[in-house]
Amino acid sequence: MTSPTAPHSDASARSDDPTPQHVHPADLPGLAQLATEATLGTTRLVEAVHAAVWASLRPGAEAPSRTAGLTGFVYRTVRGLTQLAGHSTGQALGTVAQILAPTPLPDTDKRRRVLSILNGVFGDHLAASDSPLACSFSLRTPEGQRLPASATDADTLVVFVHGLCLSDRAWAPTAKRPGHVEALAAPVGGTPVLARYNTGRSISKNGQALHEHLSRLTSPSAGPSRIVLVTHSMGGLVARSAVRHAHRAAARWPRLVTNTIYLGTPHRGSPLERAGAWVEQQLRRTPVTAPFASLATLRSRGIQDLRHGTIAPDAAHDDTPDRPPGRSLYVAAALTSRPPARDAVGDGLVPVASALDATGPTRSATRQVVENRGHLDLLHAPAVTEHLRRWLSTTSDA
Repeated sequence: MTSPTAPHSDASARSDDPTPQHVHPADLPGLAQLATEATLGTTRLVEAVHAAVWASLRPGAEAPSRTAGLTGFVYRTVRGLTQLAGHSTGQALGTVAQILAPTPLPDTDKRRRVLSILNGVFGDHLAASDSPLACSFSLRTPEGQRLPASATDADTLVVFVHGLCLSDRAWAPTAKRPGHVEALAAPVGGTPVLARYNTGRSISKNGQALHEHLSRLTSPSAGPSRIVLVTHSMGGLVARSAVRHAHRAAARWPRLVTNTIYLGTPHRGSPLERAGAWVEQQLRRTPVTAPFASLATLRSRGIQDLRHGTIAPDAAHDDTPDRPPGRSLYVAAALTSRPPARDAVGDGLVPVASALDATGPTRSATRQVVENRGHLDLLHAPAVTEHLRRWLSTTSDA
């Protein structure tokens, strides 16, 4: 098995530190920023409800989002003091962080899981506010080391793309389950490469980032001759978006993709996110509950894209290809084997029909349902690993 160009040293890969910390000093300014914004958001919500209730006492009056007079002055004062305190605290904590930890500390799996969830729920906001808690897009080795941006000398790349609120560590093996990474790289003699990205950003932006990274790794002079894509949940949509961006840029790398695996990808959307959108609409029906709709809109752009499986804002209006030309495997999980509950409930998050993309391409596509398994089981279940390995071995021989 070939290996990529020597990876950059990364703090998250160092595990020899005797006292790993789940919260780093460098996180403190970002946490202070989040606390400040949460306080400001709560103040705005309370003021909006106050204004709506006051307007309801005056028939025919339109409910404003802000109060006036002395009450408005009090709310403005609270917001101003909160912003001032938050800015000062952030600056002070930034200085403290430099003193306590002038160099990056080793990462831990627990910290990575918390940051992944935080980025999944609020990631677009974290990125827009330049928060140090925002995760940037990168490609990594199975050990967590960051790969360089230049082309790799590996002949075959097996690229793993994780799902919502997860990170590259989601593919990591456990004591009881070896996982997919090594098992799927072996049949094709490939080098595993794992994406890490902010799942709260829009699927289109993450797709653009994946496209750019794969383009740099596959330069005609030194790049690989083959790519295998293994995706889970949202990761499948990100991969499809990347292919779409690549076709628009006339990039080379999609032509190298021989196999693509979609594990529980909501190609046709997720009912859970559609339920969230319905709740938001209901809250907007009355002036008093309308301010609470802002709580529903806090969910990230990435989560909202899952409502209909949106891979780009204009994807429904043009026919730019979004699937690699090679063979594809669509895998759906089902919590039960009893119809019709099996198809309706699916894996608890994604219905079977959505994961199988039943109305999607049929040429060179295989569809499989794994029963009595949940959404996250698709990442590690030994039976799933063996099925994927067999399919990859068969299609590779073909």
